[in-house]
Amino acid sequence: MKILLAGGGTLGSVTPLLALFDYLESRERGRPQFIFVGTPSGPERQAVETANIPFFVLRAAKLDRFFSWRLFLSPLIYFWSHLAAAAVIFRLKPDVLVSAGSYVAAPLARMARFARVPSVLLQMDLRRGLANRMMARTAAAIAVSLPEAGKGLVPKKIVVTGIPVRSAVIKVLERRAELTTAAMTRFKIDEKAPTVLIIGGGTGAAQINRLVSSSASELAAAANVIHITGAGKEAAETDNVRYKSYELLTAEELSEAYAVSDLIVSRAGMGAIAELAVVQTAFVLIPMPDSPQEENAAFFHARAGIPVLGKQTTAEQFCETILGYLRHPTSWPGSIEKMRVLLPANAAARFAAVVMQAAENRGA
Repeated sequence: MKILLAGGGTLGSVTPLLALFDYLESRERGRPQFIFVGTPSGPERQAVETANIPFFVLRAAKLDRFFSWRLFLSPLIYFWSHLAAAAVIFRLKPDVLVSAGSYVAAPLARMARFARVPSVLLQMDLRRGLANRMMARTAAAIAVSLPEAGKGLVPKKIVVTGIPVRSAVIKVLERRAELTTAAMTRFKIDEKAPTVLIIGGGTGAAQINRLVSSSASELAAAANVIHITGAGKEAAETDNVRYKSYELLTAEELSEAYAVSDLIVSRAGMGAIAELAVVQTAFVLIPMPDSPQEENAAFFHARAGIPVLGKQTTAEQFCETILGYLRHPTSWPGSIEKMRVLLPANAAARFAAVVMQAAENRGA
């Protein structure tokens, strides 16, 4: 069986697909062949090639939410991307196409339908983006993170699976002591201070990075700071050696960072939130302004008490929120138990079952 994975531009649409790969690769029998199609310049290539999955590039028209010069070129790129997508489908001959969103997957989904290749869509966010709205029309099955994420979709297509999480992250709980020891060396952790992990995202969350830049010295005076800036993004300027910045971390490196952290600050993509629910460390969400992340953050704030900092947050508020939780860890209002119920760790098995069933139905 050949599974074509499609996603990229950011890592949010990629990590659940890599989790699916991890799960199916761990089986002793019936391992499928995987191929990944991504964007020319997104951060996904490194993660995919690290997993030894063949990587192909597809240039597709990015679906901008705001006015951009790319809008003038979109019709030409749109036409070309569909020709290229057709070539990919007919050349690779997959048994099923799997995507968790991303504009690069949309033309592949359309061409897959013409080739009678079933597609499976993972709808993670509570509010669907344009690419997912387009792909939902042709999908054979739609796996959703939560029942609320399936509203407005064709009921017979929906399966509530949760969000697949990479095996390296799932193992953080059982390997926490080992991973913490490794992290102390890798990140040069000062054992006398707590540790804060700040995740800007695969492409860098601009708001988070700005807040860190304005408060890095004050934060590092009280804690070790591991700051993931995103590809091509600049680190904060501070002379304090407790502050460490990295553009990206591999799954194993991120697992070490998760294990050693006392508090995590993250954007509010569903893939990131699912990983935070699994590692069971206190966390704060900063959603990308004017995006589906705001609905995600509001949902988990209401259901599990997770603290959320909005787009009007100042550097002073950002810094005080972090330092306040470090000074008084028991004041963190979130509920890990509720998060584990909302986003269970066995989602990869459920999602894999949906994918395999779609592929088998094609041959029936």
